[in-house]
Amino acid sequence: MRFIRYKKTTREKIKEATFDMLAEKGYKDLTMRDIAKRAGAAVGQLTYYYRTKETLVHTVLEEILTGLAAELKAKVSKSSNKIKSLLEYYNDCCEQEPELAKVLLNFMTESLWNNDIKEILTHYTVDVTKLIENIYLEQGLEQGEAIIKANFMMSSISGIMAHQILKGEPLSKHGEYQKILLSI
Repeated sequence: MRFIRYKKTTREKIKEATFDMLAEKGYKDLTMRDIAKRAGAAVGQLTYYYRTKETLVHTVLEEILTGLAAELKAKVSKSSNKIKSLLEYYNDCCEQEPELAKVLLNFMTESLWNNDIKEILTHYTVDVTKLIENIYLEQGLEQGEAIIKANFMMSSISGIMAHQILKGEPLSKHGEYQKILLSI
């Protein structure tokens, strides 16, 4: 039987190269030339498909966040302890894919000055916060308390991810964080 390799499209190569370069250089220092070189493409191909660096980066960010949200919802929906499952998902994400956590942290800081990135991230955080709120509502909490706890949990997760990236240590080294968040 003959094995047929999956050949990536030029668009896929460009998006993959964009993610890799974001992890390596960050948003501010990223250029279309860097992406083209990493993708093995011409700058003209990037501009043909995406017009600008911003359009390309926004496309990649939206795909990342859409994928994360879908994975998170799938994992949480199968679990009997949904909050623990949610925390494990983010912990695994940081430990197994530190480049992803690094890129997300970069976008969080960039969103302070870039309204388009802020809008994309806000959509994701609202979506995940609503997921967490619904988990708390299923557990019998009142709406107001569920909202407060969900916002606190989302903020804690973001802070823990930032801490992990800045310290360069896996979250599991900090042991008790999950117990503390589960007790809230």
